[in-house]
Amino acid sequence: MTLQDLTIDDLFAVTDLAELSGFAATTLMEVYGNINLFALPTTAGKNELVTALRGQHKPELNTLLHDGETFVNIVVGCDPGNYDSPLAIAPGDHRQAWHTITDQYRRRIVTYEAAIPTITSFDDLFNALTELHRPLTPDTSESPTSQ
Repeated sequence: MTLQDLTIDDLFAVTDLAELSGFAATTLMEVYGNINLFALPTTAGKNELVTALRGQHKPELNTLLHDGETFVNIVVGCDPGNYDSPLAIAPGDHRQAWHTITDQYRRRIVTYEAAIPTITSFDDLFNALTELHRPLTPDTSESPTSQ
């Protein structure tokens, strides 16, 4: 396959957390890493994005994103004083949905950190990390055993 044969999906598709983690690791610098992701549900949206990014004029997010599309910027801090931070932008009001997502992850992180003293093997560690990274449930009262 040559570079001319690649599509935007071949170049930029991230389908799960493991791929995103690998992608993040390849972008880390000495101080921090920065990843920009576009969640675009249609091929037309992907083609429109590529056209805009290759255009003569600097694109603006408010003109790039349409209903159902999201831009996410993830910063991963490496050095002390540089922290991890996500930024998500999408048309419309998503505060409630995003609050639910961040709340679920906060609860998972608290559970993971509380379990650290009980981790005595790599199997324990991998099980704890798997639980931390499993897909979110639409229900805010998620329980680990329901997955």
